[in-house]
Formats: sequence, structure tokens, C-alpha cells
Amino acid sequence: MDLGAIAQYRTELRALEEDLARPELAANPPRLKELSRRHSQVAEIVAVADRIEACVRRIAESDELIRDASNDADISALAHEEKTAATAERAMLTDRLKHLLIPRDPEDSKNTIIEIRAGTGGEEASLFAAELYRMYTRYAERRGWKIESLNTSYAELGGLKEVIFGVQGDDVYMFLKYEGGVHRVQRV
Repeated sequence: MDLGAIAQYRTELRALEEDLARPELAANPPRLKELSRRHSQVAEIVAVADRIEACVRRIAESDELIRDASNDADISALAHEEKTAATAERAMLTDRLKHLLIPRDPEDSKNTIIEIRAGTGGEEASLFAAELYRMYTRYAERRGWKIESLNTSYAELGGLKEVIFGVQGDDVYMFLKYEGGVHRVQRV
């Protein structure tokens, strides 16, 4: 991957930092939110690129130590270990950078509302709806998202006839936009 292309992101990051430092921006909260979101995206790209460049330097230094015949076997072995670790880290970071450079859907950063309804199936369906609700709330908690219950209708045996809840946080829609459809529960 050509890290030279990252220069435009470094330039954009500096410009965003200058814009965010302007006091008049506080009077425009939507613009502040937009710039802050873009700043965090670009800053992450630049940080990953910096780490990749550090790995490349570590690999070059290790190669130099390996080639130097005056080093003893222990130093050469340590250099091989360092090169292996740096190469693995570079591969992982390169994959991460490729993911960060994929153009994002403008909707991905939005919050979402989830509706779960027990269909036909009586108590089994309502118990399954309750399990789905617990699954989504735990997933949201692990990701650091905020859950807000909008409407809940309980069944007789502890299940849910219906639950509607909002999920707020970073990139909520990006992770949940494909969670749609009908689920069928069948007792075996």
C-alpha cells in the first residue's frame, strides 16, 4: 500500500484542527458535530498510517541488523523476532487502513430505531422476542451505545409481545442496517 497517498489526509487533518480551533464554530453545533466526526475519521486514518510507517522502519532496522555479520547469534535471533512481529503488525494495520479508506455510507453514522414483535406462535414467539431484545441490548452495551425504550408490551409468561427501542451512538446504523426481516422459531 502506498503510504504517500496519506499526505492528503495529513493536510486535511491539519485543516480540520484549524477549523475546530475557531471560537465562532461553537455557535454552529451541527457544523461542529460534522467537523468533529470527520476529524475523528481522518485522525484514525493518519494514526494507523503512522503506525504502519513505524513498522516499516522497524523491519528495515531488523534487516540491517540481520545483514550485519559482526553481530552475534543472539542479536541476529532478536532481529529476526522483531522483524517477524513488525511484519505481522504491519499486515494487520494495512488491513485496518484499507477498511478505513473504504468510502462510507453517509447514513452509517446515524442512530436507529429497532422494532421487535412476536409473530404467530404464542408464548414461544414472545419468549423468542424477549431473547432478541436481550441480545440487541447486550450488543449495544458492549459497543458503548445508549438504549432508549420507546414502547414495550409484555406477554403473560415474561416474554415480549412488542418492543420498540432507540439505539444511539457511533456508527449504530452501519452495524445494524442489515438486521431486518422475519425470524421463524420452530420447536423440534
